Amino acid sequence: MIPSPMASKQVIRAAEFCHPEEGPVDSANRIAREALSALGRVQAVSIAMEGVPGASSSFFNVIFSELFAALGAAAIQQRVTFTGPGKTQARIADRSRAAVLGS
Repeated sequence: MIPSPMASKQVIRAAEFCHPEEGPVDSANRIAREALSALGRVQAVSIAMEGVPGASSSFFNVIFSELFAALGAAAIQQRVTFTGPGKTQARIADRSRAAVLGS
């Protein structure tokens, strides 16, 4: 039997893991766990931030730290992307990624 190749990418909708009654760290932990699970099945994940207004650097730091600890630097550089909702959150995510890589 020839093993089937891994699927290329899975989209994770961050809003589905964010609950207003909980803090952003709890939401980020849930997203990180989902991303870790997905990365066992697919080559890359894209975390869609639509519906998650004002995610902070702490939010992104939790996600990147969890993924870095489990999968290493290459994974968070090459296998994890964020989409939407805007340039400000993209810059915050990029700074968080760089901070985790530099730690």
